[in-house]
Amino acid sequence: MGIFTRNLSFLIALVILAFVSSAITSQAQFPQGSYTNIFDTGGNTEPFAGSGSVASWLYWYNLPGNNTPITNDVTTLDPNAGPTAGSLRIDTPFDGTGNQDVFFGTFGNQYGYDFTTEVDMNNFSEISFDILVASNQVPDGSGNFGTIGVGIINANYGYQEFGRPTIPGSASNGWVHISVPIDHTQNNLANVPGIAFDYNSYSGYPTSPFTFWIGNLVMTYSGAKPPPPTGALEKIVPGLTQFADQKPSYNRQDIRTDTSGT
Repeated sequence: MGIFTRNLSFLIALVILAFVSSAITSQAQFPQGSYTNIFDTGGNTEPFAGSGSVASWLYWYNLPGNNTPITNDVTTLDPNAGPTAGSLRIDTPFDGTGNQDVFFGTFGNQYGYDFTTEVDMNNFSEISFDILVASNQVPDGSGNFGTIGVGIINANYGYQEFGRPTIPGSASNGWVHISVPIDHTQNNLANVPGIAFDYNSYSGYPTSPFTFWIGNLVMTYSGAKPPPPTGALEKIVPGLTQFADQKPSYNRQDIRTDTSGT
C-alpha cells in the first residue's frame, strides 16, 4: 500500500506539472508573435456559439448585450483566411432610437471574460480584419454602411477605441479588409485581455436591424518597444584637465606657475 501511495502521488505530481507547463507555454507563445483568430469552424456543419474559436466572444452592451454568446457562422466563410475559416456573425437589433452594440473576445478564449492571457499592446502595431455586410442592408446617404469602432477591452473592464473606420459600400458585394493602427498614447495598454468592437447608430444610421460578419482577425506583433535611454554619473577627480581634440587643430594651451605669492 505504501509503494502504491507513493507511486500514485508521484503520478499526480507529474500530471500537475505537465498541466502547469502546458498552461505556461500556451500563454507564453502568443505574446511572442501576432495574434490571429480565423474563427475556425472546427469541422462543424452548423453555426455554433460559446465554444471553439468563439468560446469567449460575447455581445457586451447595449443591444443585444447581456453577455450573449456570438455565433460562429460556418455557412459564411472568409476565403482570405484559409479553408477551415468561418466568421463571426454580428446581429444588431437597432430600432432607430440611437443604439449601441459593443462586443468583444479575449486572447485566452476559453470562456467569457477569460483574462488568463494578457498582452502589452505597446508591442503590437495594428488590428486588422475582414468585414462583409448582408446584401439586403440599405446603405447610408454616402453609399457606405456607417463606421465601426475598433479597440480593446482593458483589464479594468472598460472599452478603449483606437479608430473608427468607415465600412465601405463594397462590403455588401464581398469581403473588405480593414486595418486600424494601435494608439500607443492611450493608458491601460500594459495588460490587455482582448479585442473589442463598437457598432452604433448614434449618427442616425442605421435605423433598423443590421447584420455583418467579421473574419480573419489579426493583431500584428511589432516587437517589444526599445528600453528608455540610460545615463550614468562619473565621479569628479580634482585637478586640471585640458582639451585639445576639437577643431580648429591650431589651438594652443599654456600653463604658467605664479610664484609671486599674490
